Amino acid sequence: MAASSIEVAHQIDGRVRFELPPSMLERRRRAGISAALDAHPNVSAHRFNIRGRSLIVEHRPALKARTIAKLVSEAVPADPVDRRHPGSPDRHVRSLVALGAGGALALAGQPLALPLIGLGSAAIFRRAVKRIRKGKVGVDALDATAMTVTVATGQLLTAAVIGALVEGGELLRDLTASRSRRELGALMSHQGATCWKVVDGRRISVNVGAIRAGDRVMVGSGDRIPVDARVLRGRAVVDERVLTGEPVPVTRRPGESVFAMTIVHDGELVIEAMGSAAESRAGRIMAFLERAPIGETRMADHARRIADRFVLPVMGTAAAVYALTGNPTRAAAILIFDLASGIRVAAPTTMLASLIAAAREGILIKGAAAMEKMAAVDAVIFDKTGTLTMGRPAVTEITAFNGLGEDDVVAIAAGADQGLNHPLAAALVAEAGRRKLKLPRRLKTEYHIGLGVRAVLEGGDRYLVGNREFMQAHGVRVPRDVNGHGLSEVIVASPDQVLGAIVFTDEPRPEAASIMAALRERGVKRVVLLSGDTENATRRVADRLGIDEWAARTSPGRKADFVRNLKRAGHRVAVVGDGVNDSVAFALADLSIAMGGGADVARANSDVVLLDDRLELLPRAIDRSRESLGLMNQNIALIAAPNAAGLGAAVASGINPAVAAFLSNGSTVLAAANGLRPLLKRPQRSVKAA
Repeated sequence: MAASSIEVAHQIDGRVRFELPPSMLERRRRAGISAALDAHPNVSAHRFNIRGRSLIVEHRPALKARTIAKLVSEAVPADPVDRRHPGSPDRHVRSLVALGAGGALALAGQPLALPLIGLGSAAIFRRAVKRIRKGKVGVDALDATAMTVTVATGQLLTAAVIGALVEGGELLRDLTASRSRRELGALMSHQGATCWKVVDGRRISVNVGAIRAGDRVMVGSGDRIPVDARVLRGRAVVDERVLTGEPVPVTRRPGESVFAMTIVHDGELVIEAMGSAAESRAGRIMAFLERAPIGETRMADHARRIADRFVLPVMGTAAAVYALTGNPTRAAAILIFDLASGIRVAAPTTMLASLIAAAREGILIKGAAAMEKMAAVDAVIFDKTGTLTMGRPAVTEITAFNGLGEDDVVAIAAGADQGLNHPLAAALVAEAGRRKLKLPRRLKTEYHIGLGVRAVLEGGDRYLVGNREFMQAHGVRVPRDVNGHGLSEVIVASPDQVLGAIVFTDEPRPEAASIMAALRERGVKRVVLLSGDTENATRRVADRLGIDEWAARTSPGRKADFVRNLKRAGHRVAVVGDGVNDSVAFALADLSIAMGGGADVARANSDVVLLDDRLELLPRAIDRSRESLGLMNQNIALIAAPNAAGLGAAVASGINPAVAAFLSNGSTVLAAANGLRPLLKRPQRSVKAA
């Protein structure tokens, strides 16, 4: 469908409402549009209004309405994603009430016991039938068969107890899982709430979703801070527990940062927004975790497959025991034991709790599979600029040729690079600003990842701005007296001659050397530095950080080859970077890790984001992942041991079906509760070598 069929009904800065044709509101079309918008780094949020036949999209200013319309029109239909939260406890409570009443009447010998027990256990039979219709015999079939046997043999009280324990287990599982969801929901930015925006010295009540970067907001005691912001005036005690897990409130003063969803405990602040609520740390955590697949680890899948394979053998064993003993109660007890339902509950609960606990520390891990890969990493490839270095290079030397002055060279380079998300481009624009230079308007640009830019500036003049390889590829000879002394450099040229050169320095992060040691002590065998920078600049950083394996002047293609070679050698490879030039290596690595302050595309395409742009979070992410998988193993053991022991006892000598139900469902609830332990830990502020 053409984008022209989508009309813009209303538009303000950062928000647009489209009128959609009816065909685009069909469920599969909506699912495809949602997937396309979710994947775009400049889209903050969106929602459909079916009755109003409209789509509302919140976005960053750089994204134009026509681009969004094109994205919507070209979206491929998809199957809707089930994002429902755990089941409502009410249905389990109703079943428990019916089963409790039925059990009491059965004890009194009343005939009304049977219909009440049937009503209370209806959910168990519905779940069993639903799986059978899909061609699978699940654990609910075991429970349903056990209840049928006990009712058929006149053991109504036992049937009521079995049903109550099964439904009670379901209720406790939902409540346990909802604890994790409540923790997740607490991270949400309240887009529908209001706050006090300061305009020309006056306070105006506005919707939180309307706040944008640069807006000033006043917050006082009891107010929830609406967006990530910088304190301009005032002093206040702020409770950051919902976001960081830190129980002690902290004092915030002018110049310090405050975060969305935290609460002013005492005092008053005037803050300047650093972005919208959706772009805040809390908003990004919520967006990532809402989309994160939380239960698809290989370990849990393997355990579930094994558990599912035991369903039919358990039914066969129960039939054999009944045939040999003629005792239906003994057979019913065997039918109650299973492993699959416990693993299905404990695995996602454990993973979601671990993902939320990691997010509190500023580590966004996009799903359980990414966490499992993080735990297994034994080779890490680092980009240099912005990853191992501060990412704030400064101009230290300028050389000009052919009658140009230093200001001319800087203006050309900054004009060609303005708008590019690269530290050297930012340094050039900053240097031009420091010199108060007027930048020429850029008419056309062609960006070559990891090499440079070919640009047409106002007046029609063509320029090349990039490294030596870029100049060589375009046939421009670099004179011998252009010498960057081995530091980072950018060469400025016309199509046929060099016009100047600019030299930069970028210091390593203070914590980087200790982080390299921490990684090695966590079993990382290969630590590699790959940079597109000069050999001397790369060697200088590698030597200071104790990295023996490094390569300079690496193009995206060479980085990709390095990843392939490490994987061929049997390593599980993680790539850590912050820019567009890391995207190819990201795609090939087992795990991609983006710095929070890097390019939008790097964050969008990565498996893990170090949200606070702190390198020290990397070894902590490995620790958190390994702790999570260890907890998963614990929970599988907590489920398997009682079920295996009980099943053995039921086969060998027989046990009461009610006791069997207690062992089976109790182990599941215990494992699910154990899976919440990561939420009880206080977050670590720093990571040292183990």
